Amino acid sequence: MKKIFLAVVFIFLIYIPVSFAEFPIPYSEDLDITNQNININLENNSVKVGFITPVKAFHPFKISLIFKNNNIEKITSSSNMAMSMGVFDNELTKVSDNEFQLTQTLVKCKSGNTKWFTKFNIYYTSGKKMDSFIIFYDVK
Repeated sequence: MKKIFLAVVFIFLIYIPVSFAEFPIPYSEDLDITNQNININLENNSVKVGFITPVKAFHPFKISLIFKNNNIEKITSSSNMAMSMGVFDNELTKVSDNEFQLTQTLVKCKSGNTKWFTKFNIYYTSGKKMDSFIIFYDVK
């Protein structure tokens, strides 16, 4: 019985620090698109990122990625916030040779947090190494 109690206490002590951890990705105001479009220089390309439609919880919205070079095969994304809100993985839609769009609907956090992040993974047609980057934004 004592071993079971110690095991439960051990699991509890591990779980608490992980579940109340700080934002899992260091926040950068330079990568926040809440109020303005941003330009990001990548290893193999550069990209302009911004909203096409307003962002509101429980409503679909769009983010546009316009690249300098058009040698992109596909782009995937994964969105979340500090407290895991579920799985929000997508493949972006190619709208032109150098523009991709992400359409997604996100939920509202009951605790009042509004800051979300999205990680984009870029796969090139030339077989070059994949690029990736992260943006931040508010969902209210």
